[in-house]
Amino acid sequence: MSTSTPSPLSAVRLDRRRQLIDATVSVIYRDGLSRLTLAKVAATAGLSAGIVNFYFKSKEQLLLDTLNCLALEYERAVNKAVDGCMSPEKALHQLVDSILSPGLCDPQKAAVWYAFMGESQAREGYNTAVRAREQGIRNRIAGIFCEFFEVLGKSTIESAASARGFDAMIDGFLAECAMTPDDFDN
Repeated sequence: MSTSTPSPLSAVRLDRRRQLIDATVSVIYRDGLSRLTLAKVAATAGLSAGIVNFYFKSKEQLLLDTLNCLALEYERAVNKAVDGCMSPEKALHQLVDSILSPGLCDPQKAAVWYAFMGESQAREGYNTAVRAREQGIRNRIAGIFCEFFEVLGKSTIESAASARGFDAMIDGFLAECAMTPDDFDN
């Protein structure tokens, strides 16, 4: 039985795709979602315009992959913060620290996330890409609150409502990060 390692070509392809996704985030932050063009993405990445079409079938595919990349990054940060044996209090602290870390909570990513969310009602692909992942994260957070309230002997408190409140608080920080990037302090 042989173990497969990514070929140098596939590593280059993954790096190039990530480069284009990062450029897409920059263009959306700078120009807005509605004014994004493949030519702007290519120029921001320092590549030829044709290379974008080589890696992505369409502008819509590039945008959907960018959205999925941001959502996956958020999901991984949440999972890393709460996986393992720890008290629910420690899990909540680690979760806040992770979500508000400079690598995840930065003005570009926050603004781009809100741009996609604004479009999610009109574009089914965006809505679908985010909803299942968001629900999974919210369920994990509700589970932490459930454990937390059990430890406190307050198991009648609604953990799902607490998770929604927690989510709203985090959204408030992300909105502040997007709207006042020069004043925001993680």
